[in-house]
Amino acid sequence: MKKLKISVIIASALMLSACYTQGGYTPAVDTYNNQNACRINQDMAECRQLTEHSAMPCSLSALNWPS
Repeated sequence: MKKLKISVIIASALMLSACYTQGGYTPAVDTYNNQNACRINQDMAECRQLTEHSAMPCSLSALNWPS
């Protein structure tokens, strides 16, 4: 019984760590002599949205599970 409990805890921890999204990263962008430098904020927002969308498969609702 004790082994089962430990196994369940380890399996749960592994599943939760697989769905963990890393935050706080901001890439360095060199805007020198770039004609599209004014669009950096828009591009960063789009990248952030794509990143959040790619992390969605970890949620059960994204897998189209019946409720």
